This record gives sequence, structure tokens and C-alpha cells, in this order.
Amino acid sequence: MKLIVLTGGISTGKSTVAKLLSQRYSIPVIDSDSIAHEIQQPGQKAYKQIIEHFGKTVVNDDGSINRKALGAIIFSNPAERRALNKITHPKVLFQLFKRSFICWIKGESIVVLDIPLFFEGSLPKWIFHEIITVSCDEQAQKERLIKRNTLSEDDATKRILSQLPLRLKRQKSTIVIDNNGSLQDLENNCESIVRNWKKKYNHIWYPHPLLVIATAVIIWQIKFLLQWQNQV
Repeated sequence: MKLIVLTGGISTGKSTVAKLLSQRYSIPVIDSDSIAHEIQQPGQKAYKQIIEHFGKTVVNDDGSINRKALGAIIFSNPAERRALNKITHPKVLFQLFKRSFICWIKGESIVVLDIPLFFEGSLPKWIFHEIITVSCDEQAQKERLIKRNTLSEDDATKRILSQLPLRLKRQKSTIVIDNNGSLQDLENNCESIVRNWKKKYNHIWYPHPLLVIATAVIIWQIKFLLQWQNQV
């Protein structure tokens, strides 16, 4: 199974690319942002830890996390952003490993991991076969972000600056998708990439290092639960 990372800057069009790969080409896409939302739901461990650290000001009336309020805090304070990452990242990574393992069991030939902060994180690059960065020019990125999230120019700038510059992400990638053009241009780029994958990658199975790690983690989790049950 080939593991592909899909990343990019905020509001560069990464989600559109993920949607195309998933819906048009039936390639499994594991979305780390969706996982982050799941683990922050009421009742989850991360939810409790976030409230303990950030307080009730980041909680909506219905008990859910107020992501806008939380975002205002972490994008203005690097220390608070690191604190949130410390709470959520290990749990997100575990789910990425687990879901990749399930795709492997199903016999998928290609799986895409949608990780916006891939280069900002600590995942080893060598375990992935391709790293795709979706990019656009800085002004277009800022304008899209302001429109999408209804932000001031200052808030949009803070969010962009909280991430690694796009030029560095492009340098570290094996594939760069330029999203300065039309939607049709973006679709054509995705079609070209998928066509190349079909030619480049055969379907010979072999154990992938990431999946070996995932298997070990899952086994450890099961072993821990069994030990806990025996003690109860």
C-alpha cells in the first residue's frame, strides 16, 4: 500500500483536492482535521483536557468546543498553540495509524493522509511515498481565508504566519499543486497526478513501516485493556 501525504497552507485549496481524490477517484482520504473534531467532542478525553487548560470561555452553550474562541487564543499565543497540540496530536496520530491499518487490511493500493500541519509536526518523512503540497500566492491565500472564515486582515495574517511558509513546504514536497488558476485547472492537475500514480505504483503487497508501527500500537492497546480488565 502506498501512503501519500496531502498538505498545504491554510486556504490554499487542500480540502478541494482531498474531495476530488476521494469522490472522483475513490481514493481513501483520512482527514486529520475531522479526527481532531471527533476527539474534541463532549465525553472525549481531549475535550476534558482542553476545558481544564483553556477554561469555560472556549465552550458553547450546548457544551461543544467553541472553535472560533479557541482559535483566537492559539493563533495569538504560540505557547497556547503548543499546549493544544500537546493535547490533541498524540490522539490524532493514533487514529491516523489505526485507520491506515484498516485500509491496509481492506487491500487498498493507495491511501492519502490529509495532514495540514505535516511539516510542522514530527512524523518521519521517509515512511511516505509522496508528499503533496497545495499552494497558491500569498495574496490569494489571505483573500480566500478572510472570505472563508470572515476574519479581519490582521487575524488572517496571524493564522498564515502560524504555519511554515509555503515556499518551504514546496521545497520539501515531491509534488506541488499550484492552485492559482481555475477549478478546472485544479481538476486537471489532480487527474494528471492520479494517472501517474496508476503507472508508477504496482499493486504488489509488502508490509509498510507505518503499518507495522500501527499494528504494534493496536496490539499494545488491546494488551493494556485486557490487563486493566483483569485488575478490575
